[in-house]
Amino acid sequence: MKKQVQTIIAAILLSFAFLQPQISQAQWSELGAFSSLGAIGVINSICSDPSNNIYAAGNFDNSNSKKYVAKFSSNTWSELGASNGVSANFAINTICRDASNNIYAAGDFMNSSSNFYVAKWNGTSWSELGGLNGLAANSHIKTICSDASGNIYAGGDFYKSNLQNTVAKW
Repeated sequence: MKKQVQTIIAAILLSFAFLQPQISQAQWSELGAFSSLGAIGVINSICSDPSNNIYAAGNFDNSNSKKYVAKFSSNTWSELGASNGVSANFAINTICRDASNNIYAAGDFMNSSSNFYVAKWNGTSWSELGGLNGLAANSHIKTICSDASGNIYAGGDFYKSNLQNTVAKW
């Protein structure tokens, strides 16, 4: 009797195993051909857009020894803006996309006034969000994001006159 009960239980468990949906094992793989990104340096931030393009930025250089935002599209990595790239003089710490598909980059890089700033890619060219002294951050920008209304937020090591760090909103 005991053996019959064990056989019935085993049969029931086995039938449940066949009824369970097969779960595929996900795995990590390199995006694009081997080393096609060519990033020799840290990748600090990535984001995507509705067209499944992927953007990456960090502390890696283009052929002009400037930091840039890389775009992965159609199985190929390229510099966003190509010859009109952001050309940051120091690391890009963070990137994001807004609802209008503009790409923003910020980090350790500075403008000609020695201010840290947020760069904006509008699909055609890079510009400084707010102009030459828009944010005028006095130290590194560590993070940026956008909200559904198109506002851009920046935070980091920069501070205002009261010496307290702040979140800035554009």
